Amino acid sequence: MPNAEVAFNASSRIVPWLRHPSTMMALLLALTVFAASYPRAEDAAPLEEPFVTWERTAAEAKDVLEERSASTEALEELRKRLAEQRKAAFEIAESGSIDVRTLQVQLDALGPLPSEGETEPDEVASRRSEINKELATANRPIIALREAYERADLLIAEVDSLIRDQTTSKLLTRSPTPLLPSSWVATISEVSEYSQRIASDLREQFRYPAERARLETMVPSILFLIAIGILLLALAMPLASRLLLRAAEGLSRSWRRWSLLVLRNLCHVLIPGLGAASILLALRMADIAPASTSALAATVPTMAAVLVIAHWLGHSLFIPVDASRQLLGLGDRAGHRGFRLCQALGLLLAAELGLEGIETDFAFSPETVAVLGGLIVLVGSLLLWVLARLILRVRSVEEPAAGLGAEDGSGPNQFPTMLARLMQVSAVLAPVFAAIGLVGLARETLIPMIISIGLIGFAYFTFQVVMAALGIISGRDYAAEDDDSSLLPFAVISLLAMVLIPLLALAWGARTADIAEVWHLLIDGVKFGETRISLEAVIKLIVVFGTGMVLTRWFQKLLRTTVLPRTRLDLGGQTALVTGVGYVGLTLAALIAVSAAGLNLSSLAVVAGALSVGIGFGLQTIVSNFVSGIILLIERPIKEGDWIEVSGYSGVVRKIAVRSTRIETFDQHDVIVPNSDLIAGTVKNMTLSSKTGRLVIPVGIAYGSDLEATRRIMLDAAANNQMVMRQPAPAVMFIGLGESSLDFELRCYLHEVGAGVSARSEILFEIYNELGKAGIEIPFPQRDIHLRDIDRLIEAIAGRALSPKLKGRSQTTTGTEAENAAQAK
Repeated sequence: MPNAEVAFNASSRIVPWLRHPSTMMALLLALTVFAASYPRAEDAAPLEEPFVTWERTAAEAKDVLEERSASTEALEELRKRLAEQRKAAFEIAESGSIDVRTLQVQLDALGPLPSEGETEPDEVASRRSEINKELATANRPIIALREAYERADLLIAEVDSLIRDQTTSKLLTRSPTPLLPSSWVATISEVSEYSQRIASDLREQFRYPAERARLETMVPSILFLIAIGILLLALAMPLASRLLLRAAEGLSRSWRRWSLLVLRNLCHVLIPGLGAASILLALRMADIAPASTSALAATVPTMAAVLVIAHWLGHSLFIPVDASRQLLGLGDRAGHRGFRLCQALGLLLAAELGLEGIETDFAFSPETVAVLGGLIVLVGSLLLWVLARLILRVRSVEEPAAGLGAEDGSGPNQFPTMLARLMQVSAVLAPVFAAIGLVGLARETLIPMIISIGLIGFAYFTFQVVMAALGIISGRDYAAEDDDSSLLPFAVISLLAMVLIPLLALAWGARTADIAEVWHLLIDGVKFGETRISLEAVIKLIVVFGTGMVLTRWFQKLLRTTVLPRTRLDLGGQTALVTGVGYVGLTLAALIAVSAAGLNLSSLAVVAGALSVGIGFGLQTIVSNFVSGIILLIERPIKEGDWIEVSGYSGVVRKIAVRSTRIETFDQHDVIVPNSDLIAGTVKNMTLSSKTGRLVIPVGIAYGSDLEATRRIMLDAAANNQMVMRQPAPAVMFIGLGESSLDFELRCYLHEVGAGVSARSEILFEIYNELGKAGIEIPFPQRDIHLRDIDRLIEAIAGRALSPKLKGRSQTTTGTEAENAAQAK
């Protein structure tokens, strides 16, 4: 038992030590850390379970894509699951990447790797190796998540492609043409069979006494609801419309009048909606729809909603909301015709929905489907053609009065014409497709066009209502004004277009999954290298940069109007400082915006380096002018307000911009000079160092004049002018003996060189007057003319005078002159 005794003695020594509080705390802490660090199955399971599910779904998708035999409904369900898994993988990867970024920051803090032949301290190398191992461990699940994301994204694209192929194949599948008599025979037979089935189901349903008793007890309630619906549709709606219109005409305040008119318009959708709901409730209470019409019965509420919306939209677009204003400007007769066409198109859409319902309830043959669909296509094409002709006729009346804006073939005025032409094309193509057996393609050509017209009409009505409301709030009538300077209509149109475009896409065959995919691209973004550009990043970029730009402009204005005027800086220095602050502020705003958006531009360095060569050659002039502008602002050889001469132009510098400088000549003309010409060329700046300048006035007097008197007159003229400086004193210089005058120059300095023209004029006025009073002549050029062979010239003139012919002509001329003189007397 010696071993037991030894163990007992050891335990007796250890137990008191374990009883110490600090020892117990340390032991518990060590056990806790060990338990937390030890991997448990229940912790690992949540991380592994999604990968197992994703693998199973991916394998199923691969099998389906290889077989290519699944239905469209099954493919849509598979795509939905793949999209959910892709979203989950993306969210987990984005949330888990925080650890990776933290480790990457720690690794960057250690500095770059030593170059070849160099070493780093052992502590740094050990820490770098440790962080790299942790980074590899942290990256492993994220890499797996990204792989799952990319795989799901690829499979979704393949499933979408297969669905589009199936849809296209279905549309291009030819059925028997509805023009064949055999197709009509089959249609009549199958429709009769379907009607007999419905009648048989109804007889079977009412065969039971309990069912008949239930219906008899509900007859009063059903009839009451139907009567209420008919009253609302036939009486309440016209009565409410007339009363509200009469009340609106008696008001002068615009916002009250506008509110009543909007309420009147809403009556044409609310009251018919209530009437239709009352009738539908009565049918639901009756519950007499047989099983053979289950799909048709489920479509009836949608058909009723289409009829109500078509009625309201036709009334809103074609019937005047106000007695003095109609949205489309068709006139009363054409407006009512357009209203009826709108109702007919709504009835056609309801018939299309009903046809889709009975196609689900009864297995019609392709011949019957072709005939029934062909009838809808034919009637819809006729209605669409008539509506397009109505719009084109109105446009042909409006365009001559619209002037040049309607003749240039551009602008929003051409949109109704373009839409009408598209309606005509659709109205022509749809019957052609139906005639050759492509009934599905014909229906997809006609029905989306009708729905698109309704959506565009609704957007146009909404635009008019919003602009009218904003006009009342702001006190402006946007409908009556032709103000192209306001961006408010463009902003409203842009918002409506953002809502309208997805709806139009759905009308023309796009799936909700396609819209969701576009939204996914906007939210998750598109990856370029290590940078992911998303809608959130773009919004952050725009908001932060816009905020920085606004703050920069505000700070520039503060400097220009409040701070700098209290300093001793001249105008040019103030302008240079304000411009430099603008450059710095915009640069900082751009850098902060890029950083806030989370854009990593380091991966674009190679691309930027490659593009810089081409940019350098293509934009070297612009870059040269930009750099020259910065040099002008820093070095300031010229500044705003200076009088300069450059490139043959003389004027005052008005603005130094990034690329060029604007000079205003003394003829009030603006000359745009590139900044590079001001740096590389020769510039004469009359006001760079001071505003003073010398004025030189040449004066010439006749030979023999009093020189001292002339000198005194010129000096007095300069001394009497307030613009001439006293120091340096004016001086008169005798500069030469001219051909006809003694040449002098009056040289003086002006306080303001820009006043040289007016100073010269005043001094010359005084010099001329004083020289005249002193009898000093200002000569003009004199010339001596010498004629050769004067004797021969005299003889020739004398011989010509003695000629008989010349004498007769001379007498005739003399007689004529005498007659003219007599008449004048």
